Amino acid sequence: MADTANVADVRAFLLERDPRLQPIMDRSVNAVNHRYVSHETLLHEGDELVFIPPTGGGC
Repeated sequence: MADTANVADVRAFLLERDPRLQPIMDRSVNAVNHRYVSHETLLHEGDELVFIPPTGGGC
């Protein structure tokens, strides 16, 4: 990956490696260091990036 990457770059990298992730990634939200962020958010060394899929349940 480049020295400067944003959330969208990581998403693209992961989808290139495994295109089967596309449906879930399309519906997931992003968080960096426990805060919701946009796709344009720049990442820095040591950041924790997570993709949070939608959840559902109950009766």
